[in-house]
Amino acid sequence: MAPRTKSTRKPQTFAALLREWEWGKGSIRQEPDGRYRATIEMGRDSTGKRIRTSVSDMDFGKFYSKLSELLSEKANPSSDGQDTLASWYEWWMANLVIPNGRTNKINYYSERFKYYILPRLGHLRLSEIRRHHISDLFAYLRSQGLAYSTRKGIRAVLCKCLNDAVARERIESNPVSNFKLDDPPPAWEEPAHYTAEQMQAFLAAAEGNRFYPYWYLAFQWGLRPTELLGLKWNCLTLDGPEPTLRVDFDLVRRRSPYLPLTNGSAVLEPTKTGSSKRTIYLSAQDVAVVAQHRSAQMALLGQRFDPAGYVFTTVIGTPLHMPSLRREWHKIGKQAGLPHLKMYNERHSGLRNLLLQTDENYEMVAAVAGHRDTGVLRRSYANVSDELRRKALALRSKPPV
Repeated sequence: MAPRTKSTRKPQTFAALLREWEWGKGSIRQEPDGRYRATIEMGRDSTGKRIRTSVSDMDFGKFYSKLSELLSEKANPSSDGQDTLASWYEWWMANLVIPNGRTNKINYYSERFKYYILPRLGHLRLSEIRRHHISDLFAYLRSQGLAYSTRKGIRAVLCKCLNDAVARERIESNPVSNFKLDDPPPAWEEPAHYTAEQMQAFLAAAEGNRFYPYWYLAFQWGLRPTELLGLKWNCLTLDGPEPTLRVDFDLVRRRSPYLPLTNGSAVLEPTKTGSSKRTIYLSAQDVAVVAQHRSAQMALLGQRFDPAGYVFTTVIGTPLHMPSLRREWHKIGKQAGLPHLKMYNERHSGLRNLLLQTDENYEMVAAVAGHRDTGVLRRSYANVSDELRRKALALRSKPPV
């Protein structure tokens, strides 16, 4: 990997080089005999196997010159179309995606390539990839039962990667740009959700569970799981005439091999967009639930309790891991006799219920949800209008008092 600093000044000693070095995709060391050695990952060969190249020398100046040449070669792969898709992907991730990407985006890109694209196309040279290779890939993915939305996402990631290859003159055209999936998109379905009665049943089954406040806030305000996991005590104002909850961060997990592990792979990032950063005004019941949770956390953690730390933690005060919550979600849902839902559907359940409670005040619910406009809500919860009309008809069918 390249040094951390952008300075072109040559380090004068090996110790200075070590201080500048960015670990993760290569290693440098001084061997017992005094020889300096670096091993750098240069990409992948036609079979998808990682290519590692080493340089060494007894003289530090000569070693640094060899290392600089190797890093320059890695940063500027050949532009004659001889790169394989796998080697181009390595360079693309390291130089174009990671420097400007959020953790979830990097995870998403790397997983689509690792599991779906590289196993079937990684060995091909960029200049060799044709329309029939793309058709064969997606025909295979469809035969494996991948959902339309998953295949659509894979196509978008591959198209983005090859568009950047065109922009950097690695290939003349992108064989994915005009390719369309050969099956029609599925009919629209409203996101799976719990009704208000089902949410009440879930919360009743969750009484006494340490994560009850998490489920309560998720259903009450439709917060994203990563937003709740990233919630800190200093983002809550429980005293005063207007108690608030401020959404400032997402807590995400680094799953991509291109990202170094930090704090057990948990990473706190600013919210995805400006509209996602928002303030929610809490009710008296909300305050009571959160205050009770704070007292329970202080008793559980003792001196480890951090008044500026995470609201939802493990029993030792570390950031909570999503699989732990997911297990509790499914266990409680089963205890309550509710249909199986993905945990993210807690957000859909909460937002849909807010729309019903506010008689389809899309502007207000979009602000609570952290959406830039009402378009996503109107597309996702179109059936809310039908439910409100049925309720109105039921009220009109009652005899006048």
